Amino acid sequence: MAIRRAFAPAKVSTLELYQMIDTWNRPKWSWNERVLITQAAKDDAQWVLENFQRFNGRPAWKPSRLKVLYVDASTTGWGAQHEGEEAVGHWDYPIQPGQITWAEAEATLLGLESFKNVLQGNYVSIRIDNVGAQVTIFKGGRQPWQKQILRRLHTFCLENDIWIFNAEHIPTDQNPADSPSRRVDLDDWSIRREMFLELDADWGPHTIDRLADLRNAQTSRFNSRWRCPGTEAVDCFTEDWKGDNNWAVPPFALIPRVVQHILECNATTTLVVPFWQGQPWWPLVLQVASDVVSLPPPTEICLAGPSGHVEPLRNPQWQLVAIRFVGQPSTEG
Repeated sequence: MAIRRAFAPAKVSTLELYQMIDTWNRPKWSWNERVLITQAAKDDAQWVLENFQRFNGRPAWKPSRLKVLYVDASTTGWGAQHEGEEAVGHWDYPIQPGQITWAEAEATLLGLESFKNVLQGNYVSIRIDNVGAQVTIFKGGRQPWQKQILRRLHTFCLENDIWIFNAEHIPTDQNPADSPSRRVDLDDWSIRREMFLELDADWGPHTIDRLADLRNAQTSRFNSRWRCPGTEAVDCFTEDWKGDNNWAVPPFALIPRVVQHILECNATTTLVVPFWQGQPWWPLVLQVASDVVSLPPPTEICLAGPSGHVEPLRNPQWQLVAIRFVGQPSTEG
């Protein structure tokens, strides 16, 4: 533990060694006892050998101003908040009461990942309303899941120049991340992967999913409604879509705005929408679209998210189509 000041991962990489000694020498501890070296301890020792030079040395000085990250988790999702901006995500399955400490600790890592670009190069104070998770993310624990999360968290921070200063417990009513952790996104449905790949084979490769999240994005690059790990931008309408081959499956209320944005950006895009000939935007789409393809029934190609809500299934008469827009080369210059 004496090398922690110069080798930051020392705490994480010695967890198994310390637990091994402690376990095999209870109830009476003795220097003369033999200790069975576990595979987990061997793996940690090997990791140190492979990464010692990589993480050898750490800055003597860091910015004195702390970045504060609030995190929280509920049975349905997780939330984080930093300087008034929120990050939101949903679990793939409902969290049971006995799993909430795990969920809160996992939410800490997800929150750090979501705000990575603004936390880099700084000390971070974690504010959380679960004592078990507070201890886990700062000290670890005996449970395998506690050691795994602590190792993942510290590895992420080391690789992204983020330094956890402390983890403070706060009351739930003082945690601004409580509300986003309970938020339900009714627009979390998506098109099945098989359908996307079929269209991608004809009109791809698509380079970015403009209305998605970490769970349902069809491409490695995506824009999201709220901050979440991996997103390139929050609110796709702040981005210039030109220069990408865009994939867009918007909530129905946003279709007119998405069509307008595609035309304003002169963006190459595959747009999946209902076959709504009576909508004001439909004639405009037909004027500029290079192709319109009918898709199988929504019951076959639409996938529900954690909310269970699938907007195209509200009316059994609705039919989806894929509309292809091909941006025209610029005439400037």
